[in-house]
Amino acid sequence: MATGISFYRTKSMRTFIVILLIACYFRTSWGTAVNVTKYDADVLILGAGATGISAAKTLQKHGLKNFLILEGSNRIGGRVKEIEFGGKVLEVGANWVQPGDPNVNPLVELAQKYNLDGKVSDWGSRIIRDENGDDVTNKGSKEEQGLLKALDYSHKLANELLRNNKSDISFRSALKLGGWYPRTPLDKILEYLHVDFEYGGIPAVTSLKSSAVVNNGKAYFVTDQRGFSFLLRALADEFLRKEDPRLLYKKVVNRVVRRKRGVTVYCDDGSSYTARFALITFSVGVLQSDVVKFVPPIPAWKRLVIEQFDMAQYTKIFLKFPNDSKRFWDDDEFILHSHPRRGFYPIWQNLEAAGLFDVGTNLLLVTATGEESKRLEYESDDVIKAETMAVLRRLYGDDIPDPEAIALHRWSRDPLFFGAYSNWPVEVSTDSQERLQANLGRLYFGGEATDPEWNGYVVAGLFSGRREALKILKCMKGDCDKFVPPDCEMNDCD
Repeated sequence: MATGISFYRTKSMRTFIVILLIACYFRTSWGTAVNVTKYDADVLILGAGATGISAAKTLQKHGLKNFLILEGSNRIGGRVKEIEFGGKVLEVGANWVQPGDPNVNPLVELAQKYNLDGKVSDWGSRIIRDENGDDVTNKGSKEEQGLLKALDYSHKLANELLRNNKSDISFRSALKLGGWYPRTPLDKILEYLHVDFEYGGIPAVTSLKSSAVVNNGKAYFVTDQRGFSFLLRALADEFLRKEDPRLLYKKVVNRVVRRKRGVTVYCDDGSSYTARFALITFSVGVLQSDVVKFVPPIPAWKRLVIEQFDMAQYTKIFLKFPNDSKRFWDDDEFILHSHPRRGFYPIWQNLEAAGLFDVGTNLLLVTATGEESKRLEYESDDVIKAETMAVLRRLYGDDIPDPEAIALHRWSRDPLFFGAYSNWPVEVSTDSQERLQANLGRLYFGGEATDPEWNGYVVAGLFSGRREALKILKCMKGDCDKFVPPDCEMNDCD
């Protein structure tokens, strides 16, 4: 009898334990079940560029310290990246602190705080040479007056379209409406300086509305030997201790799985991390590629907007000439190359100009954008070196020396970015911006492309990181954003 009672009680206890365990997994009508998911952090931040660092700082400032930053490279900075070349630290990514207004851009105050070396670019210090090397600066200055009038018209029109929520047009269309029709190589290099050099794309594919806030006035060109990224490292030092375990390098994400109660991220090294929330800071180029798999897939209403954006291509090529050679190029800060082939090695910068590097550094910089940038990034260094020297010898004669080396970063081929920065195409509406920013459950989206005003600039990353961190904090208090597009199909609404 005793044995029978013991068996009955044991069986009942086992049944009770099984029921209790099952209850831990399911929500019932009378309460919320215990969450047994193991979290590595409250928030995962994917990327340690401007967006990721800004987001982490915002979380910490508001008392949330349980986050993890997963960075694919071995450094802080993202597309703010420097290299050592020719005896100097040079910026292959973002180079200007802009906008220059400290009331708009917190990086200005930070640069002043840390005495970041550099100078405000002198756009008036320039010479224009045609393909044969002839000085056509005076003629160009006269031609430029028509362009400046058209640019002023375009800027006013852009603001009018924004204020009245009117349809967008291309920068090219606005310039035509302003009376500008570039026909000669000289016209085209002037236009290139004011449009392509800023946006990384030709006027025909660049949104006029997106240009409304841009003022190419005070732009601080960084030459600091700590690197431009020092500012982001300094921001990180304000809340991360040395070798902080919350910042993990070489974590290249290949899969993001979102669930009702959190997000799990998988990396190339075999590691995985789960958190209640996650913030994506990937570039538009990465989101458009297949290097990161999203499970479930990003819904169509958001994918369509992602594909609407472009990644600007912007390639900076540095040339180092022998120390014992005499500088052969012009004293001006900018050397414009007027060539029949638009965008062919168009803008050269004299890095020995007043306020930049010392005379005798023997460094020259040339920038290519758009399709020409893409072409060059698939060429070898030897081909690029030969092409640049062919141009320079047309400009300055055959007796000039060959460079010891050249250096560039191939942004379009970098799998962590697939491009230099975002460029808004025509008709990116307010609704498109909202969709790009919109979270998918507990998966949030930041990055410079998601900032409606300063997309394409470093400061946009700072703004978007703070914005998304505040959204996550708000959701933790029970007030979660949920964007439901009115036109989405029921089986593709998240």
